[in-house]
Amino acid sequence: MDNSSHSAVKTVELEKEHEFRFEVDFDSTVTIKLIEGTAECFGTELAALHSYTFGGATRAPIFTWHGCTLEVTGNVHSYIANETPMVMYLNIHNAIEDMRIKASNQGTQGPRVMLVGPIDSGKTSLSKLFLNYAVRKGNQPMYVDLDIGQGSITVPGMLSAVSVNQPIPMGQDDFSQSPPLVYFYGHVSPGDNVKLYKLQLINLANDINHKLEKNSAVKSSGLVINTCGWVDGLGYELLLASIDAFQADVVLVIDHERLYADLNRAYSSKNVRVAKLPKSGGVVPRDPTYRRKARTNRIREYFYGPAGDLCPQLTVVDFKDVNIYKVGGGPQAPQSALPIGTQSTVDPVRLIEMFPSSEMQHSLLAVSHAKSFDHLLDSNLAGFLYITEVNHERQKITFLAPCPGPLPSRYLLFTSLKWLE
Repeated sequence: MDNSSHSAVKTVELEKEHEFRFEVDFDSTVTIKLIEGTAECFGTELAALHSYTFGGATRAPIFTWHGCTLEVTGNVHSYIANETPMVMYLNIHNAIEDMRIKASNQGTQGPRVMLVGPIDSGKTSLSKLFLNYAVRKGNQPMYVDLDIGQGSITVPGMLSAVSVNQPIPMGQDDFSQSPPLVYFYGHVSPGDNVKLYKLQLINLANDINHKLEKNSAVKSSGLVINTCGWVDGLGYELLLASIDAFQADVVLVIDHERLYADLNRAYSSKNVRVAKLPKSGGVVPRDPTYRRKARTNRIREYFYGPAGDLCPQLTVVDFKDVNIYKVGGGPQAPQSALPIGTQSTVDPVRLIEMFPSSEMQHSLLAVSHAKSFDHLLDSNLAGFLYITEVNHERQKITFLAPCPGPLPSRYLLFTSLKWLE
């Protein structure tokens, strides 16, 4: 393999079933053009002679089934791989496609495919591959993202879903082709509020089921569900809760023999197919610093767009015109840690109203579609705000909003996410 770093224009020749794997730094971009042959990136076909720009923090492969020539421009760390699991991935896609065809013919629910595995096993990348392959066959699968640590549909810290009816744009996680379903969680680890995470699994799944009944094409296309990488202990319990909440009937375990064995045993008597898949050699570990920077990028992209071409607006509101709530009264002590005969008084899903304070600056707020306090957690979110200033003298809060106009709701939910613009 040729492992190198380039800053000038380079021509890359790929033989059939080879893959050009590249990595772009946070502050760089690279442009790739298909000169000859055919190629794809996460299942999306490259158009001939069209330039595709990949922004900072991108780690992606260009794969060819029949051979191709690429023109690569920019600073990029790259190498060519001649061994990939793409044939196995294609076989899995074909099996899932057969299930979709059967569901379409019978007017029944399509396959609900859940990808599970440890951190940095390539679940998000493989989700995009299966989504794009499904779209190329004329399907409209729904993508469900339970990986709150990164967030590929919206900002991190939320459980979300979106119907996918077009190929995902090259070089970005852009699911803006249809309005997403977004449910509030507010943290980047499921362990921060387990009860809330389980509740929102159920709320999101119920909303999805309701919408699928209204659209037969999406219903027969099924779901592709991405999960977080916590698979041990409590993480495994939450994984089981996710499988049950979304009624997954295909569970694909990536790069984890014990998890495969445990899930196979847990669902051996149920109508759930559990299969194991190898991790692509192009998947590399991401350290905590990289993950934090990637989360920051996701928040910035929400307001400014992946290419920085959006114009968010500063909005000033009076304290009296909004209600801000946080969920839970802090971490809940395990029962074993409490004195005998006592019960914890902390309710992890209790809504507590917050008075605006300077400590809220640089925090992210979620705007709920709820029409009343009682439906704050079981309602879809309208969007997000970034607090730039809290002025006690004037009793006003200044937000950065993704678009101009009045807020769609007075009900705001406080997150633990911070961002220094």
